[in-house]
Amino acid sequence: MDESQQVNLVSNNITEKEEQVIIKPERDEKISIAEEISIFPELTANGKTVFRRHILPWKQRYNWDCGIACVAMCVSVHDRYDLYRNLNFYKKHFQFNESTWTIDLCYVLKHFAVPFRFATRFPGVDPQLRRYTFYKSSIDKDTSRVLNGFALASKNGINFCVAKTHIQSILQHVYAIGPAIILVNSNLLRCLDCSSACSSVFSCCFRTCYQGHYILVIGFDLKNNCVFYNNPTFGDRTCRIYAGDFEAARTAPGTDWDTIFIESG
Repeated sequence: MDESQQVNLVSNNITEKEEQVIIKPERDEKISIAEEISIFPELTANGKTVFRRHILPWKQRYNWDCGIACVAMCVSVHDRYDLYRNLNFYKKHFQFNESTWTIDLCYVLKHFAVPFRFATRFPGVDPQLRRYTFYKSSIDKDTSRVLNGFALASKNGINFCVAKTHIQSILQHVYAIGPAIILVNSNLLRCLDCSSACSSVFSCCFRTCYQGHYILVIGFDLKNNCVFYNNPTFGDRTCRIYAGDFEAARTAPGTDWDTIFIESG
């Protein structure tokens, strides 16, 4: 594996007063999905190393609706157009306005009868998020809604668990069941085909800042150690990222390792 496939660590001396954080994923070893070849016996038995779900990309319309766009990729074509045609209604109905958290996406998925499981490290609003410029403008108005969403989750049929989801679980799910919506730091997304654009289209931060963004994971390439994903920044392509860079982006501080496992392909 070359250096670009490794999880990159930033060791700058950055203080909290600068409203920035050190980007340091918790799993700092080299990531190789090829080592997990045993979890894909049906695929590898036929000599195949590539798997990709055929889910058409959907481009977000604004600078805040990446999560909604990922939901749109998981619903029927009819519901996809209904969601965006009536987006103002859904914003008011679910009260997320233009600031969606992962629990908000769960309620939208539930509304459209999409089966799923939600895993997060922090079921609520982590006080540490106030350190991030990305959250500062909305966290006060969002906190009550988010906490209420978690508190009423069971009553509303929202299935979530508190867990640190690892890449093997994500890829095994994508292979066997369906795609996964992942919260990442977009400033750490390093697409092999369009890396310069992926991290900057909706970001005005330095690469050491946190910029929340949702992507839809749809497959993998064991031989080349890559993960396939649809990035709602674009509507005309599927992106590829090295496994180590994917881990850095999804486990970066600020993401809570949020993962929505869609249970229909």
